[in-house]
Amino acid sequence: EGRLRRRRGQGTFVTERRVVRLLGSPLSFSAGMRRRGLVPSSRVLLSGETAPSAAEAAALQLDESESAVVLERVRLADDIPMAIERVVMPPALAGVLDQDLENGSLHAAFEQLGRSPTQALAEVTARSASARERRLLELAPNGVVICERRTIFDHCGEPLEATETCYAADRYQFQAVLHRDDTEAQR
Repeated sequence: EGRLRRRRGQGTFVTERRVVRLLGSPLSFSAGMRRRGLVPSSRVLLSGETAPSAAEAAALQLDESESAVVLERVRLADDIPMAIERVVMPPALAGVLDQDLENGSLHAAFEQLGRSPTQALAEVTARSASARERRLLELAPNGVVICERRTIFDHCGEPLEATETCYAADRYQFQAVLHRDDTEAQR
């Protein structure tokens, strides 16, 4: 059932339950952890102005010459590193960097500006973790990350953020809600 893990020479240990993440949900990390009874927090690694990549500029509907705002954090739940998140935002949202983003929610900061995160478009891949990711997420040498790239839009359909979040694969379980498309079923 996956509830116990044996380590040779060390003993048998109860495995931690994985956090369930619904793919494409704009629910914030902080809100998701609180729903599970965990205390969310962050360690800010980088914040400020940046030159967005071509993909980030396209997702945010920026001209290639425009600068953007970047926020990179390690996301923690009960002080356990869960994910590394790199968020790129339009320059008009630079004011969110003045908020307490170590203990607070970026999505709550957006809402204070009258911009409610409403819809997300996401894609997910899995890969071996880099040395930096293994260090920041406290992963084993053969650690794996699940990377979710998403664009989150506000209630008016305007892009709020282009984000890449790399989750510690052994701490997450991803779920998707699928719907039958009758036009596909008729083919």
